[in-house]
Amino acid sequence: MEAKCSFCEIFGEKPHCHNCKIFKKTRTHVPQEIDCSVEELVEYINSHDDITERFGVGDYKIIELYTGEKVKMVLLDTDKDKLAEGEGNAKTSFGILAYDGLYRMNKESNNATSWKDCEMRTVRIGRIMRLLPEALRNAIKPVVKYTSAGGGSRDIITTTDKLFLFSEVEVCGEVRYSRPGEGEQYEYFVSDQNRNFDEYKWLRSPCYGSSYSFCYVSGAGYSGYGYASSSRGVAFGFCIKKKKKNQHRMVLWEVVMPNWACGEMQLVLPTKNVDKFLEYADNEHEPYFYRTSFELQDREDNPHGLTKLSFSVECAWSAGGCLIDRDTATEGCLSLETVCLELKVRRLAANFEERGMMFGEKITYDAESGIAHESFDLPEEAYIDFDDNEEYIEENEDTVEAAEEDCEENTTESTVTLDDLIQGVPV
Repeated sequence: MEAKCSFCEIFGEKPHCHNCKIFKKTRTHVPQEIDCSVEELVEYINSHDDITERFGVGDYKIIELYTGEKVKMVLLDTDKDKLAEGEGNAKTSFGILAYDGLYRMNKESNNATSWKDCEMRTVRIGRIMRLLPEALRNAIKPVVKYTSAGGGSRDIITTTDKLFLFSEVEVCGEVRYSRPGEGEQYEYFVSDQNRNFDEYKWLRSPCYGSSYSFCYVSGAGYSGYGYASSSRGVAFGFCIKKKKKNQHRMVLWEVVMPNWACGEMQLVLPTKNVDKFLEYADNEHEPYFYRTSFELQDREDNPHGLTKLSFSVECAWSAGGCLIDRDTATEGCLSLETVCLELKVRRLAANFEERGMMFGEKITYDAESGIAHESFDLPEEAYIDFDDNEEYIEENEDTVEAAEEDCEENTTESTVTLDDLIQGVPV
């Protein structure tokens, strides 16, 4: 075997060592480049319970952003981050630790926004997300991150993030300038060498001793803190895990329903009822929403017991038919209004487009007025004819000069007078 285990008397007997987490920790893994495409990597992660059979912490893949910049995504840990959709932990946590550019956490030197409402999260991270390859971007799933509330507060708040900056403890393994409770160190960063960055990198942790500063990690791997308005590099993490679907139900829908109304939905409800709404939206067990697929995009909790959920939603044929009218002959189906009443939803808004039939829909709900639905025609897409045989012939100077000479020859000055014209007109 690769290493001596002092914890088990049956050391070396398969399959025990292969499945032993303690033994896996004793092995020395040599990081290597991931030798497959992003699509193949995502498929492998989604189809294997234990990805460490093929990949290990520190393995990396070079990807190209839409800007043309090439960056390295590194496997930081497995089974570490909690999925926002209540399905346990993500199989993998990756990081991009070297990204071009210097950025600020906030316009003003203030950390009272915490990570939740800082400029880095609300503006910059979303722009970075759009630069990732589409296959990777579509595979990233939101996870729950813990961060102190900032402004000197001892409170820990949660956010739901697809891309996130790391906390002080997640990188350095200890708390020096931040509050306890912001997660645990990723396995990749346990090695001192792996905490050596190309430049200072912002961390999402507000500095507990200053209302002006956020923490950062230096190029040598030590934490510090600086004014939120100053510029530093960024390193960020993300998690990959495929959303589960009810196969016998979803496959049937995709076969018999060629057109889908796709859109976004946001709602505010009591935090204590969030898990129940996610259960209804999961489509794994009855009752469920008729011919509708939900994917959680964001979750925001406030300190007063309310939560805002954001989803991308797909409905077969129309949102009104699936979420409001629904097929009354189908048992076990929920209407959106019934769920809103049951779970005490404060307000809801959703917009959908069905591009096959070129119509849009808008759904709103509030506790006083109830549910409202309207549909409307979408404008036609811009279209012009284009012939594959159409070609461009560039005119050279000789051609232009010859054309000008022909024009001069054919435009000699006329000698016909007005009297000549009058005389030629019959009376």
